[in-house]
Amino acid sequence: MVARAAMLTATPDVDKVVLSRLIDITTDVAVDSGALLERLVAQNPVSYNFHVPLADGGVLLGASPELLLRKEGERFSSLPLAGSARRQPDDVLDREAGNRLLASQKDRHEHELVTQAMKQILRARSTELQLPSSPKLITTPTLWHEGTPFEGMS
Repeated sequence: MVARAAMLTATPDVDKVVLSRLIDITTDVAVDSGALLERLVAQNPVSYNFHVPLADGGVLLGASPELLLRKEGERFSSLPLAGSARRQPDDVLDREAGNRLLASQKDRHEHELVTQAMKQILRARSTELQLPSSPKLITTPTLWHEGTPFEGMS
């Protein structure tokens, strides 16, 4: 999969590829997806956890450090992430890792691709859109991420 992704990014039609994991589980017995969500939240308290019932009776269940979209009335927010670095056990080394991430031209370029795509999508669907001029460091227990918070009105 990684080799194919690398080949795709070498073409002019693809700017960025994000690899992820999908686990498709089918069981013979009913599963309490609400209980699974509770366990997921307990294991990932700082993540955006989701539970989406599907038309076929299945459920899309997961956790992500990235907020794709939150909508409350006419207001919406999004926190796209791109660029990451491992957290370090030492506070000084940890902060240096975060600062290196923000200074990385490669990671900034990748983050800019995501930010521009989100800006284009959200601007077309909003009456107001606000975002900072540069990404912020977002932390999880194990990783630093570059993130740009978007807020707006639809």
